[in-house]
Amino acid sequence: MKYVIFLRLLCQKKITEEEINDSQNIILDFMIEFEKLYGKKFMNSNLHGHLHLPRQVKRFGPLNIIREFSFIPVENKNS
Repeated sequence: MKYVIFLRLLCQKKITEEEINDSQNIILDFMIEFEKLYGKKFMNSNLHGHLHLPRQVKRFGPLNIIREFSFIPVENKNS
């Protein structure tokens, strides 16, 4: 559930500084729980990358406006 809350916060149309800070705490808690449940063996670079998302949202805005995180299909305009 923490992971879902983390992503929902970062994908809002508008996000406050406090919400970004909250998301950082939530993902840290999630990582601690993940390690306890599954061990370090299953903690990979993809999981680690989530630690950097709150900082990126601070710099570039909510994840839903960044193409790589958008859930809306993008047409290929090169064809």
